[in-house]
Amino acid sequence: MRIIAGQAKGRKIKSLEGRKVRPTSDRVKEAVFSMLGFAVSGGRVLDLFAGTGNLGLEALSRGASMVTFIDNNTDACNVIKHNVKLLGFEEQAEVYLTDAFKAVKKFGSMDKKYDIIFIDPPYGDNIYNKIVSDLVREDIIDENGMVILEHSSHYHPEENFKGMAMLKRKKYGNTSVTIYIKEDAR
Repeated sequence: MRIIAGQAKGRKIKSLEGRKVRPTSDRVKEAVFSMLGFAVSGGRVLDLFAGTGNLGLEALSRGASMVTFIDNNTDACNVIKHNVKLLGFEEQAEVYLTDAFKAVKKFGSMDKKYDIIFIDPPYGDNIYNKIVSDLVREDIIDENGMVILEHSSHYHPEENFKGMAMLKRKKYGNTSVTIYIKEDAR
């Protein structure tokens, strides 16, 4: 795996050994960041189910001001910390070993807001609707914020949530990306 653009362009990052990992392919990652455009620059990013930190690290390389990485696997968090240090993003990154749902609830109680939220859980979990509903309920999406789901092309998450509307959905082989935006930001 590597960073494909920005400050750390071309730098390789560590992956997880012996774990069923499905890192975001370069093709899908490039498409996601092309769809996001300049929204990443200066943005606060939440990378839920972060795995190796691939998406959040790409966001940092492209100018995100801060990325919060969440994963409930100790090995994953250790790899993220390694990759953050390797790329020199220690001042702009937080890594939490916790459940994504607990993190969302905690951040809601702390009144934290994010401009971009990546959600990429294991494909078989189908927890997308619940996690997006929790994000909306806990009000951690900034006024112009976006939520990006990476999911199996066989799965179709809701088109709209209270306060969130689908902006676009694109298919890349077995992977699809769905982007939501706050309704009042349209």
